[in-house]
Amino acid sequence: MVEPPIYHLECPEVCSFHPGTMWSDQATARLVAGVPFRTIVAEAGKENFRTNTASLSRHRKHIILDKPVSAVDVPLPRASNIEILEAIIAKGFDNRKNWKPTISDTMKAMDMWFRLTQGNPFDELLDTLASAGIGEENPAALDGETPVREMPEPEEEPD
Repeated sequence: MVEPPIYHLECPEVCSFHPGTMWSDQATARLVAGVPFRTIVAEAGKENFRTNTASLSRHRKHIILDKPVSAVDVPLPRASNIEILEAIIAKGFDNRKNWKPTISDTMKAMDMWFRLTQGNPFDELLDTLASAGIGEENPAALDGETPVREMPEPEEEPD
């Protein structure tokens, strides 16, 4: 069962629907329930009360909805930049049926990911290419032996 919203009024004395005036409670209850202004005007007219949408619009600004105790704002832990980006990406992914990413969008997303994670999405590819390149140059690597690199001797500087 949904509880009706709790509210209070902050109407000035000149408000047509100030508490205690004719049709104040009915108009306020309907506004809180989300009934359209024109419907409220028509319902009031059936009960011989004349009003207009402008009065109802002004009165709607005087209705202050109170938060239930369970909805009191609890401070949340501060999210990191990566968590925020992941949430945005997830929301965008949920909307994927309505959006077709371009090559530019893809490249921007990869660039952002790289900058935030300090990783390179091509690391695995580069490592594979590098190891393949070493294997071709060093026949010992093909035999399963550990290649031994010789360190060049430092050159002496002339006096």
